[in-house]
Amino acid sequence: PDVAERIRRARDIVDGTGAFPAERLSALAFSQLERLSDRARWILMSSGAAVRQFLSGRQDLECVLPGAGTVVFPRVRGIEDAGPFVEALARDFDTDVVPGHFFQAPRTSGSASAAGRTCWPRGWRGLGRPWTR
Repeated sequence: PDVAERIRRARDIVDGTGAFPAERLSALAFSQLERLSDRARWILMSSGAAVRQFLSGRQDLECVLPGAGTVVFPRVRGIEDAGPFVEALARDFDTDVVPGHFFQAPRTSGSASAAGRTCWPRGWRGLGRPWTR
């Protein structure tokens, strides 16, 4: 019983405060909901515009752009399997995309466009590098 009581007291100390930071952050987020929503909308709009601009200038990639959302699946024209292309992007250009075979579309690669202003431009430029060497 003495050991069990000490374990319960230790758990009270550790577990009793575990949820407090999350609860505090969620309360703070709800108090800033409109501001967070505006920021998210701005990120989506600016990221989407940059992706559209990038893809409109690439004759070697084709893509159906979503009306909303952050994920696109560009396809490299003239290849049946984007796997080697995806591997070359990671190995040679430090750019990671998701191979399309995970989505039953081996000719494509999946890429998110809402990573933020500092991340996505570099990644999207990486998609174009194999052809501009």
